[in-house]
Amino acid sequence: MLNNEILEQKAHSVTWIVYNCDIAEATADAIVCAANSMGVMRGGASQALRLKGGDAIEEAARCQAPIRIGSAIATTAGKLQANWVIHAPTISQPVETTSPACIEAAAYAAVRVASDLGARSIAFPGLGLGVGEVHVSDGAIALVAGVKRGLTKKNLLNVVKIVLRQKYYVPVFYNCITDT
Repeated sequence: MLNNEILEQKAHSVTWIVYNCDIAEATADAIVCAANSMGVMRGGASQALRLKGGDAIEEAARCQAPIRIGSAIATTAGKLQANWVIHAPTISQPVETTSPACIEAAAYAAVRVASDLGARSIAFPGLGLGVGEVHVSDGAIALVAGVKRGLTKKNLLNVVKIVLRQKYYVPVFYNCITDT
């Protein structure tokens, strides 16, 4: 863990945990990959997951490509501390920018796939904040909105983790949870 600030809140029938860490160090049933539609994992959070979990994660995603923005697929988690990696594209090609609408759609799709798999916990990186170039407050609002929308349907999820590489993003995301 990069620092010890962990913010936790019970809201919308789940426990939300927001903290500063490398997403590849997260522990959850499902870890979300900030993916592109081609399944290429060569930058940002997706690269961290591939480097820690192994190339098999990227190979499995690329076999299922293209992955439409607004949808998600599950693959092996390799050596990660998870059962699955959920690839939820916010961009079509590597190194494109994205929008809050794409982030919300990706978060929603990831929650639905996790639910279909029977996952009880899911860990998200800050979707679209790095390569996607979305401002942190806009990205936080979109990610939290997508997760909440996904939670309205029947599911087993009881823990949602938001794992952020930049410690100053933690209160921004936490406030989005508590403000709605």
